[in-house]
Amino acid sequence: MMFIAGDNRLTGEIPELHNLKRLQVFAANNNHISGRIPELQGLDRMELFDVAFNQISGEIPEFQGLKKLQIFAVNNNQLSGRIPELQGLDLLWAFDVGFNQLSGEMPSLEGLHNMFALGVWNNQLSGTFPDLEGLSNLFLLYISHNRFYGDMPEPPNPNRMTSSRVTLCPNYFNKMDNPDWDQFFWESPWHLYCEEDVIFDDRFEDNN
Repeated sequence: MMFIAGDNRLTGEIPELHNLKRLQVFAANNNHISGRIPELQGLDRMELFDVAFNQISGEIPEFQGLKKLQIFAVNNNQLSGRIPELQGLDLLWAFDVGFNQLSGEMPSLEGLHNMFALGVWNNQLSGTFPDLEGLSNLFLLYISHNRFYGDMPEPPNPNRMTSSRVTLCPNYFNKMDNPDWDQFFWESPWHLYCEEDVIFDDRFEDNN
């Protein structure tokens, strides 16, 4: 079962979905939807959930039982709270929660061997960034404009990422030179722009 209604002028809130046990695709991106994301637990056939570019608020629901989830895109909304645990999402291929107001620490990425694209940029996330070991399929990594600190972990090995597909700063990472990260940027060291002062309060104005 699929629900595809992106790029329209839909308003109102997303209805409850928990009774739609056969739902595989829910795509309502690029609309004017508000309210919250309903509970997703129990939708064990869900492969794609995309509500990017709306005016949705509240928190991201838990991912328990979504073993077939491959794409989760809620970027460019007004979501707050933390990112739920990603453990058990073994098929997850793309995860984009960028341009929201999420806070707290980044959950572990362990076991996400299929991850191709990870976008958490332009939020208020803090803490150290989790290990990238085992993410050998990772191609896009956008984590800039947050409050991450500590050491930036090593790139995954083998490394498939290319220049213009990685943003690490501004953040508050330790300024430790690493040629494996330098290769992704026109100017080195990779942490050059982590030194800039960052204003976090004004960047949500034009998200939608």
